Amino acid sequence: MRIFPLIKTLLITAVVAIIVIVIFNVLFIKYLASQEKEPIDTTRYSKIVPPDYLNILNLKKDYPNDPIDNKFEFVNTVLSKFRMPITTVIYDKKYYLQICKMDSASNSSLKDIITMNLNDAKISIYTPYSIVKSTPIEYRFKLTRPLKPTKIFVTLDGKESRELIRNDSVVYYYSEMTNFSIKYKPTGLYDIYGQTDETSDPVKYLPLEILFLKRNNSLYLLIMSINKEYMTYQRGLLYSLVTNKRID
Repeated sequence: MRIFPLIKTLLITAVVAIIVIVIFNVLFIKYLASQEKEPIDTTRYSKIVPPDYLNILNLKKDYPNDPIDNKFEFVNTVLSKFRMPITTVIYDKKYYLQICKMDSASNSSLKDIITMNLNDAKISIYTPYSIVKSTPIEYRFKLTRPLKPTKIFVTLDGKESRELIRNDSVVYYYSEMTNFSIKYKPTGLYDIYGQTDETSDPVKYLPLEILFLKRNNSLYLLIMSINKEYMTYQRGLLYSLVTNKRID
């Protein structure tokens, strides 16, 4: 009788349909879970400068009330659940400086863990970043908690890019750049990314100094550039502000 093959076919079809529905539901639940875990920008702003940041700039604890320090204009400190505070300061009304403490997992000499490459840094459009556009350079900070880096990879794209200092406690770069990036694995995502205006013609090259500083068993990142596009930059300025020394 033909009824039995028909029933068998219907049963197989029903089982396949149930399996498809179960797989779809599992995938849909995983999708919803991933949406719930999507990083939310919890950035907030503070008027407090971390004491160790003041110390790096050789500023007194009662800054900004001391007139001796009036070349420094405090802008804000960005607080986030994803990373250490990021403080922005304007110096001498011409230059802006960002300071960020890095949660390093390495006690090695800086000259052994930091590598610089001259290349164009292309950012992933699928990675969530917090964007800062208050300066001529647009900055992006990845909206996830950074890895504790054992290695740091710096990419600079532009003109006159060079390493100015490399020793156990300081690694210092200068570039007239179009973009830069910092990441912690050779093929990893950028943790910090910066770029000039990509739509400009001709391409804008802006001066930038990046200084990694190891002090009191902590690692700090300092980034300095011009406050306005038309201003000139004094190479070595960032190093002199931190160390009270000039580059030879």
